[in-house]
Amino acid sequence: MLSPIKKYLLLVLSVLLVLCASGCGTGHETETKTAKPEKPKTAGTENNVNSGQAAQNVLVVTINGKKVRGQLNSTPEAKAFKTMLPQKISMTGFGGREYYGPMEKKLEVTSPGRLNFDNGDITYCPTNNSIAIFYAQTNQPNLTMKVYTIGKITDDLSIFHDLSPKETMVFTLENENNNAISDKTPTELVHRVQDPAAPIVYYTKAVNSQGLLKVYEALKQQTSGKVGVKLSFEAPGATHLDPQMLKPLVDKVQGTFIDSNGFTSPRDTTAGNLQVAQEHGFTAVGPVDILDSEGELDLPVVGGKHLKFHRTGAHFANYDTLISIVHFKPHTLRDYGGTIKNLTICLASIGGKGIIHSGGTNTNFSEGSMKNFMESLADACKGAMDYKQGRWAFINVLNNLQVQDSCSDAEQLPDIGILASNDPVAIDSAALDFTYGQAPSAQVRKAWENKHNYDVLQYAEELGVGKRNYRLVEIE
Repeated sequence: MLSPIKKYLLLVLSVLLVLCASGCGTGHETETKTAKPEKPKTAGTENNVNSGQAAQNVLVVTINGKKVRGQLNSTPEAKAFKTMLPQKISMTGFGGREYYGPMEKKLEVTSPGRLNFDNGDITYCPTNNSIAIFYAQTNQPNLTMKVYTIGKITDDLSIFHDLSPKETMVFTLENENNNAISDKTPTELVHRVQDPAAPIVYYTKAVNSQGLLKVYEALKQQTSGKVGVKLSFEAPGATHLDPQMLKPLVDKVQGTFIDSNGFTSPRDTTAGNLQVAQEHGFTAVGPVDILDSEGELDLPVVGGKHLKFHRTGAHFANYDTLISIVHFKPHTLRDYGGTIKNLTICLASIGGKGIIHSGGTNTNFSEGSMKNFMESLADACKGAMDYKQGRWAFINVLNNLQVQDSCSDAEQLPDIGILASNDPVAIDSAALDFTYGQAPSAQVRKAWENKHNYDVLQYAEELGVGKRNYRLVEIE
């Protein structure tokens, strides 16, 4: 039998236990103010973009002409990715939750990685060097490979639910103030691919001696013997390459400027051609050699459609290593001016030029059909490549891009940069993508291509000279 005092103490204890139990519960019934729970933080995205950076870090992903916007964060990985833009990536859908695709170059990772994701996350995976966009299944966020978040899609994610299993996505910065490339160009690099088997075209925005050296050195050309730097001295007063920009490269390889005589005065004689070279500043930078000053040389063409040989100057045989450097001309009066022209019409002697123009019928300047002419250019290019097989390097300088024709909607472009490749077809293909890619429509671009004998790239590819599709690697 409990005493009254003990009963009172038990009652007090019971009340205290009830109060304690209420305090350890959810608190939904008794609290008048509920603090909002913090949103789960996403590695690499929290507070990483301040208001000053936001406008500069707006990412645009273009898919089938539709633009989806996102925001890059300020992690080291995101900053590195930003320097690689624009990028055109072939993306593959996976598991109903993401699209992923291979990068051209690896990103160095220093931030903490993670094995999960949130919807909208843009991530980089160093294990397979890929970019991914996650759009669904945050309730099943576990991953088997560590990823690094570089940004987030801020637009509606529903577009990703309706895509094909494979899609090409173009990653660019919105309103990028860049003199080198307009914001529409990346979608028009039609021959740029991610295929590891495609030839590499190196690219720098720096149109100067340092940029030229960097892209050339990226080619890792093994120089030996006498080095010829093939270019055109151009007509008197015409736009030409800056010899001072070329000087560090010429000094590095101990090269000689080489060119052949032309159809028109004063470059139709060796003396006149040398005079132009001097007036344009080339003789002040390095030695100059007019290849056909002492006779001609026929380079065999195996498997050509029209030519049995490509006729150039006899001095061409004296060179063991060749570097072609071109001031690229997308809008000249007829043919575009690039690497293939430098190895054919510009390399040919006066008689050799006639052979190409006539489709192999004579040494005079007589035009055959345009198709035969373009196929003959491809033939001649093959002859030049085969005669010095494995000993060529190619550089296209895309600056001072004047319009010298009547192409509709063509405008002078700002300086774009310098391209370098070991493939003469790929480098011209990339240069035309960068320039004709500025056309306001596909129809206008096609008209430009038709006017300037773009099909020579196809004919050269068919002969095995090179490939039109290329991988683009930017050199900073």
